[in-house]
Amino acid sequence: MHQGVASKIDTYDQIVGDMVLTDDEVAYMGDDIVDLAVLGRVGLSAAPGGRDRRSAGARGLRERLRRRRRRRARGRSSSCCARRGMWDAIVAAYEAEGQPGQ
Repeated sequence: MHQGVASKIDTYDQIVGDMVLTDDEVAYMGDDIVDLAVLGRVGLSAAPGGRDRRSAGARGLRERLRRRRRRRARGRSSSCCARRGMWDAIVAAYEAEGQPGQ
């Protein structure tokens, strides 16, 4: 387990390289936006908190993050990112970080 690392994808690449694994041979569980890059690369991804199978993995986590953003945007505690329409760009940047060649 690695916590508090600067870049989860860099740590993932180091571990996979040290163990001589391919992405398809790795299972990963993540629960926040910083996990999206790794969740998008592994063979089996999971994210806790879903109520059905469709909410597991990177796709489910993205949807839950978007719903959370929409709820916050409707309330008084909306984040500056949601109010300025930057949330989708931030999520896309984390997802793109996991793409090979990035």
